Amino acid sequence: MSAFGNGRKRIRSVCAKVINQNGGKGVMLHSGLFRVDGMEPDRGTMA
Repeated sequence: MSAFGNGRKRIRSVCAKVINQNGGKGVMLHSGLFRVDGMEPDRGTMA
């Protein structure tokens, strides 16, 4: 189940980055519906 462990690490990393970008305030994340600056390309700009 290494894929599960790696996925969990990724989710924690993204959550930490988003909370940091939001000045430590709480955030609500919806799977597949958020983007963290510098971590993911914009979905609409990929060819």
